[in-house]
Amino acid sequence: MDKLNRKLRKHFESLLTNYLLEETLQADFGRMHQSVGSPQLVSQLIQSREQPVKRVVKKMSDERLVNQLKQIQSLSVEIEQDLRIHS
Repeated sequence: MDKLNRKLRKHFESLLTNYLLEETLQADFGRMHQSVGSPQLVSQLIQSREQPVKRVVKKMSDERLVNQLKQIQSLSVEIEQDLRIHS
C-alpha cells in the first residue's frame, strides 16, 4: 500500500477518532449525565477521553488505519441492509 499523504491521513484519523468517540460516548453519556449532572463536567469527561483515542489512532500505520475504516464502512453497509429488510 502506498503511503497516505498528510492531508488524507489527517482526514482518516479524524474520521476514525470521531467514530470511536461517538460509539463509546453514546453508550456512556446518559450514565455520565445522571451521575455527574453538570453539562460542563460531562464535557470535561468527553475531552479527557478524546486525547487517548487520538494518540492511539495517530500511532496506527497507514494500512491499519485504512483497514479500520473499511471495517466500519462494511458494518455500516450491513446495518443499512438489515434496516431495509426489517422495514
